[in-house]
Amino acid sequence: MTTSKRYSEAGGLSSCAPRIRRSVESPGAGFIGSNFVRWVLESDPGASVVTLDALTYAGNAENLGGLDPDRHRLVVGDVTRPDDV
Repeated sequence: MTTSKRYSEAGGLSSCAPRIRRSVESPGAGFIGSNFVRWVLESDPGASVVTLDALTYAGNAENLGGLDPDRHRLVVGDVTRPDDV
């Protein structure tokens, strides 16, 4: 049995995903990070995510637009700066 067959038999990747209730994603405003944040929020209605991103060359707050403010918060900061974390 292949991995993809197991995922499809289980109802897709989302049903196999671990439940992430609270998460900090950094960086999270780029293409990959923002899609991961959306996936977490769509996979589990009880999940909440804080995205920490410096919004440099790849980060863009618009990538996180439309997310539920009760479940997602964008913090503009740098993970290398203790005061931002």
